[in-house]
Amino acid sequence: MAKAKYPLEALLDVRYYREDNAKKSLNNTKREKQEAEEEIVALQKELQAYQIWRVQEEDRRYKEILGTVRTLVELDALKVDIAKLMIQENRLEENIEKAKANLILKIETLEVAKTVLFNAQKDTMKICAHKDLWKIDAQKEEARLEDVEMEEFKPKQVNEFED
Repeated sequence: MAKAKYPLEALLDVRYYREDNAKKSLNNTKREKQEAEEEIVALQKELQAYQIWRVQEEDRRYKEILGTVRTLVELDALKVDIAKLMIQENRLEENIEKAKANLILKIETLEVAKTVLFNAQKDTMKICAHKDLWKIDAQKEEARLEDVEMEEFKPKQVNEFED
C-alpha cells in the first residue's frame, strides 16, 4: 500500500524557509554589530592620535611665534587655526557618539533577530511535532486497513464431505 503524503508538507517547507532566513538575518546582524564595534575602536584610535597631534601642532605653532613680533591680524589667524583644530577634534568625538548610537541600534536589531529566529524555530517544531503525530496515526490507519483487507479476504472453503 502506498504511503500517504503529509498534507502540511508545503507549510513545513515554508517554515524551514523562514527559519533559514531568520538564521541568515541573525548572522548578518551579528556581523553588522561586530563591524559597528570595530568602527568605534577605530574612531577612538583616530581621536587619540588626533589629540596627540593637535597638542603637538599647537605647541609647534606657539613656539613658531614665540619671541617674534606679530600683528593682531596674524595672531587672530593663529587663534582661528587653533580653533579649527579643536573643531576637528569635536567632529571626531561626534563621530564616536554617532557610532555608539549605531552600535546600540545594532544590538537592538540583534535582539529582534534572535526573537524572530526563536519564533521561527518554535513554529517549525510545532509542525514537525504535528507531522510526527500524523505519521503515527497514518501508520495505525495503514495497519487497520491491512487488517480490514485481511478480514475481507476469505479463502474458499472446500467442503470435504461432498457426496
